[in-house]
Amino acid sequence: MRTYLPVFGVRVEEDPVCCVAEISEGNVYAHQCSRKRGHGPDGLYCKQHAKMEEEVKGEDTQTAGWIDVIRKM
Repeated sequence: MRTYLPVFGVRVEEDPVCCVAEISEGNVYAHQCSRKRGHGPDGLYCKQHAKMEEEVKGEDTQTAGWIDVIRKM
C-alpha cells in the first residue's frame, strides 16, 4: 500500500477509493488525488491522471525511467 507525506513528516495511508496520483496543487506538500479511480493501468487512476500516465508511456525510455525513479521517492 502506498503512503503519502502531506505535512510535518507524518505519512498518510493510501485511500483505496481515490486515484493513486500524488499531487501538490501549489502547496508545499504533496497528497493523494481525491478523484475516484477506474481508469489507466490497473484502474488505479482518475480519468485526468490516466491520460498523463499514457503520455509518460509515450516518452523515451530514459525520461520514463527517471519519472519512475521520482515516483518511488
